[in-house]
Amino acid sequence: MMQEEQMSVTTNHARLRKYFARLFPVGVGLVLISWLFSQVDFREAARIVRNIPPSLLLAGMGSYFGGFLLRALRFRLLLPQQIPLRHLVPIVLVHYAALNIIPARLGELSYIILLKQVNQVSTGRSVSNLLIARVFDHLAISLLFLTSAVFLNFSSSWLNTLLLVVSVALIAACALLALLLAYKTRYVGWFHALIRVLKFERFQLAHKIERELGEVVNALLTLRFGANLFPVLIVSCGIWLCIFATNYFLLHAFQVQLSYQEIVFTSTCIIMMRLLPLQFVSGFGIHETTWVFLAEALGVPRQIAITAAFGSHIIATLFLLCFGLYGLMRLYALLDFSFIRSRPHDENDQDRLHD
Repeated sequence: MMQEEQMSVTTNHARLRKYFARLFPVGVGLVLISWLFSQVDFREAARIVRNIPPSLLLAGMGSYFGGFLLRALRFRLLLPQQIPLRHLVPIVLVHYAALNIIPARLGELSYIILLKQVNQVSTGRSVSNLLIARVFDHLAISLLFLTSAVFLNFSSSWLNTLLLVVSVALIAACALLALLLAYKTRYVGWFHALIRVLKFERFQLAHKIERELGEVVNALLTLRFGANLFPVLIVSCGIWLCIFATNYFLLHAFQVQLSYQEIVFTSTCIIMMRLLPLQFVSGFGIHETTWVFLAEALGVPRQIAITAAFGSHIIATLFLLCFGLYGLMRLYALLDFSFIRSRPHDENDQDRLHD
């Protein structure tokens, strides 16, 4: 009886921790959003919104869609079979819409399921695809940030310190990823040896990183895309140039007068904040607070910074929803057409086939 009671108590504690882990990010997001709303002058915000130039919104939408086209091209380069872009583009649109709207990164499953349904690509191939794409995203963001950092020199000492810290962190990340791409299995062995030397075996995070490295290495060995290494990196840089351009156009639509290099800086800082396990739906809360904090430091007035934070994020999410719905319609047409094409049209057709 005592053992059963202890097991029951342990199970209840585990459930409570699980619920807390799920609800805590929601609570943090709601608190941050409420605090930002309390700072808003709604008449000033309405004035800013009324003066939005439609041309900048269209430019933002175009560059955002261009990023998705390049993502589809990158997946085509990574996949072993030549899947047409007219299949990959709607899959990518639905995948990224689900990824940004569904919490806990469950949206990743949409790419795996859709690619298997539409093009019969195995789960292992799809997972490998996503892992390699993530590696190249990190490399592209790092390269673009470091290139932009050359042209940045802030008047604030703490911003220059932040710029230096982020630059050093990204250079270290690039070096580690380059070693991973070059040495693969040996790299995992080195990491395992480092864990033992530093006596980090007791930390779950170290084992989690080791598992993820092993998965990436298996993906690299499975895909064998050596000939496409440089094109994939170039396309990845193009993807993030489009995403940063989207941020640039949308923020300028809300009267934020920052340079492209400063937009790359603030966007990269926000991306790094997303690594924290504090994400509400589509990153609302953390995204806006980080942006307002950095924008004010760069000289953007608070009312404009808060209005731009919410406005640009909402518009980008609406773009994403529109693209996702368009992708769903295209996928429905593809799947319906393939189903009709694969079956006899009527009983007479079936009889003619037997004859």
